[in-house]
Amino acid sequence: MVDGCNTLKSLSSLVPHYAKSGMNVPEINKKIKAKAAKRF
Repeated sequence: MVDGCNTLKSLSSLVPHYAKSGMNVPEINKKIKAKAAKRF
């Protein structure tokens, strides 16, 4: 459970990072889902 929490936190911290690089929200969501899928 703790690991999942840390993963969510680290993934949500990526959102502003991606947004700054000019990605739109659907692209950001796709990237985050892909990253999350790799971790599980």
